[in-house]
Amino acid sequence: LDAVLATRRPRLPALERVAANLRGLHQRLDALGARGPEGRRNQSLLKESVRALDLRVAKALDECRSILRAEGPGAGGPEDAQYKPSPQILQMRGRLEEQRLQFHQALEAEVELLRRSRADAAQAEVASLGARLRAEAEAKAQALGPSIARLGALKAQAEASETWRSNLPLLARAQAATTVAAVHAPAAFAPE
Repeated sequence: LDAVLATRRPRLPALERVAANLRGLHQRLDALGARGPEGRRNQSLLKESVRALDLRVAKALDECRSILRAEGPGAGGPEDAQYKPSPQILQMRGRLEEQRLQFHQALEAEVELLRRSRADAAQAEVASLGARLRAEAEAKAQALGPSIARLGALKAQAEASETWRSNLPLLARAQAATTVAAVHAPAAFAPE
């Protein structure tokens, strides 16, 4: 059924065969005796599926018959060369083709409009997200302001004490030398 419906111009004999097969299935389901609640449930599901397919086939048959009425009995068949459509049929075909063209143009315009609206919506969402993230970053920067100022003050103190720290080894050596001298000086000046 789907293969027949997917073609550009469904063939009437194929649809009639599908309809006949569905009628046969429906009769076989009616004749089939279902036992138990599970069997009756399965049978009702199958009947519902066959009914749904039957409706699709009936609709496809109606559409196919209307196309054949509009295009003439030889449309798409082997006797196309012998068939000569009337001016009304030619006019109807022209209108159908014009309607198809208008439909495709309208569809393309709608798709383009939808693409633009989605792009605009995405752009607005990106702008909104950017503004929200910026506001969060500014709030966190304000909260970090005192910490940054304290870190700057500590850095300035460290730079000021840098000269004192660089002289610390010299002062330590001088302290050690004076301590050694203080320990040994009394012995050096003591009378022997």
